[in-house]
Amino acid sequence: MEIESLKAQTSTEILGSRSSDIKATTAEDEVNQSQTLQSSNKQAVNVSSMASLMQALDATSDSIDLILEQKLTTKQSEALSDIHNKLDALFENDNLSATQEKSATALFEQADNIYQSATEKLTISEHKQVDKLSEKMNQLTEQLSQLEQVSSEKPSTFSVQAGQANELFSGSVSAGGSNKTEQANSGGSSSLAKKKLTVAELNALSVTELNKLQPNQLKKLNAKQLNKLNASLLNTLALPQLKMLSGSNVEKLNQSQRDKLVS
Repeated sequence: MEIESLKAQTSTEILGSRSSDIKATTAEDEVNQSQTLQSSNKQAVNVSSMASLMQALDATSDSIDLILEQKLTTKQSEALSDIHNKLDALFENDNLSATQEKSATALFEQADNIYQSATEKLTISEHKQVDKLSEKMNQLTEQLSQLEQVSSEKPSTFSVQAGQANELFSGSVSAGGSNKTEQANSGGSSSLAKKKLTVAELNALSVTELNKLQPNQLKKLNAKQLNKLNASLLNTLALPQLKMLSGSNVEKLNQSQRDKLVS
């Protein structure tokens, strides 16, 4: 009887121990599932936020461009087209000579002067509107930069989120209609780095598409487009492009890039 009683007690203890293990495992699983769900929700929010910021950034930039382009005369538009053609001819060679580099710089200065003349034609009301839009662009850029910085703390997560945000943004553009990006890149955003775009096409890209370009494509951008680049790309620019940056963008440069400007 004592042996049977001992067996019964041992069996009860084993079952109790197993029951405790099962409960502990179940509780642990629930915690893990909860954390996974929270992480997934956070990632979804980040992806959605990135896409929304990209869309707002492009819309704001397009609004500024539209205001300025409306101030260009037919003659100035034709002059810009001629400048772009001359730049395309120069950039047939990947490595420009010193003389060609000087010619390209002069052509970009001509284009910049044309856009500057458009700015000078703005009314007081239009100036205020452009200033307000520019400030909005700065705020959106800062928000996107902060979101990217938080996400980049986990590189693999950031790359996935950035890709998903771009896909979501591209989808929203397709649903909403065509934009300047579609005119320059009918083959999709993923082909930008591979496709040989003309100077005119590169200088018609949206902010989002500009920031997908490879460093060797940036030398074909005018001052207006260069100043839309994110800090990461600004810090890959060569000296001729660095000289076209606004004061606020010069502040985003690392010390090595700043040293180029003062040397």
